[in-house]
Amino acid sequence: HVSRLVPFRRVDPYTDWQVAMARAARGGARGLKLHPVAQRFAPEAPEVIACVAAATAHGWPVLIHAGFGARSLAQPLQALLAAVPDARVILAHGARGDARAVRDVLADHPGIWFDTSLAVLMDLVDLPPERLLFGSDRPYGDYATALQLVALASRIAGWSEDQTRGVLAGHFETLIGS
Repeated sequence: HVSRLVPFRRVDPYTDWQVAMARAARGGARGLKLHPVAQRFAPEAPEVIACVAAATAHGWPVLIHAGFGARSLAQPLQALLAAVPDARVILAHGARGDARAVRDVLADHPGIWFDTSLAVLMDLVDLPPERLLFGSDRPYGDYATALQLVALASRIAGWSEDQTRGVLAGHFETLIGS
């Protein structure tokens, strides 16, 4: 549904991604997805930097797979954001496995976000709710469990009702310009 589904375009930075992104933009895409594990690329590679720069020029956020199988991300993301400082990067799966290192290295960068899909409860509690987005890319389990995880994090961390609403939808709507 056009008011509820937000299309992101996944590209391979080592192909003719410019054509794919232009076609996606004409078709209504509102973001870019990159999967460094499945497509075997480093987030700080020049080709990836070019993709992220193009997405940023479109006004798109960039969702990067940062779950199982992802290598250490803190330093590569630091290099990517140094090259494209205005990029807005959503780390899928809460940067599971490297969330603390990413947070420690990029704590002050306003363009880093973590989605909650398959994130660990204590990482969600430790991360500022202003940097969290409810993630729909949950590879295991169901959405009721995902909602319970956010509710538990909210209760444990003492988030306000506005902060919880922000995590569940408000931050994403702001990020994509809704």
